[in-house]
Amino acid sequence: MRKFVAYALDLSGMALARYDLAATDSQTAEREARQYLEDHPTIEIWSHDHRRVARLVRK
Repeated sequence: MRKFVAYALDLSGMALARYDLAATDSQTAEREARQYLEDHPTIEIWSHDHRRVARLVRK
């Protein structure tokens, strides 16, 4: 099982929070992380092997 982590970032790129995701693939991780966009302007999703999977920005 792959592990994904979502980081909430402020406008300057500083990490504000970390969320462990239950997703097993990158598409599910992205869908799961979108809920955090309500509280934070930017969310980055990283995989267990330290690769950035996605960067989501609130519009």
